[in-house]
Amino acid sequence: MQNLLAIGSSHLYAILVGYEQLAKAKVVPFKLTGIQLNSTRFAPLTTKTPGGVQLNQNLRAEIEALLRTLDPAYILYSPGGNVHNVIGLVEHPKPFDFYLPHAHSPSAENSQILPYELVRAVIRERSRPAIALLQLIECFSETPALYISSPPPIRSEELIKARPGAFRDAIATHGIAPATLRLKLWDVSCRVMQAECSKLNIPFLDAPRESMDQEGFLLESYHGSDPTHGNAAYGKLVVHQIVDRWQTETR
Repeated sequence: MQNLLAIGSSHLYAILVGYEQLAKAKVVPFKLTGIQLNSTRFAPLTTKTPGGVQLNQNLRAEIEALLRTLDPAYILYSPGGNVHNVIGLVEHPKPFDFYLPHAHSPSAENSQILPYELVRAVIRERSRPAIALLQLIECFSETPALYISSPPPIRSEELIKARPGAFRDAIATHGIAPATLRLKLWDVSCRVMQAECSKLNIPFLDAPRESMDQEGFLLESYHGSDPTHGNAAYGKLVVHQIVDRWQTETR
């Protein structure tokens, strides 16, 4: 059985739990090992030096050790992924919205309409740590890679309020941003990371369509314990996507 190595932030947890459940049922043709970037051992993930940006030495050492011992067939990347929530899950003191150039996207009433390219530039800037991480790891690893999208946003404000997580105080003060805005921010965030992955020749794995309603929001059966993450059932869907891709490419 070949190995896969997954490197990711908090969104990786659901995938690892989903994998473990499927592995017990013996329905996955590979062994998946994960590195959780949230560990304090890896803080900060990158540092600026006179010679440029460098990867955390503990993280680099762990990745290099696992590359040697596992000889993985793939590296699965899932860093960051919450930029769209940080920017737009909570209603801004000065409500804003924007139009998607590639799809019909109604705007919220009484909101300032921002240029699409401005929103995209802000999301790319906020995604810089994840982008830098990908670039640095790719510099010393020739292993084929796959980038895993973050889950789509939750539609229901009531469900978000019931499980506000780290956004509890901000939601209580400012409320929740309109669902259509949150979905558009997620869309732009995915497109930003897909473009960066393309530059590095890393395929981008979209969120599973089975996890979404007709408009693209995360179905309730796949909600995690807070407003931003998927659960183990969502993780299973992602693992099935990886299995399908794996089987297609190894035929």
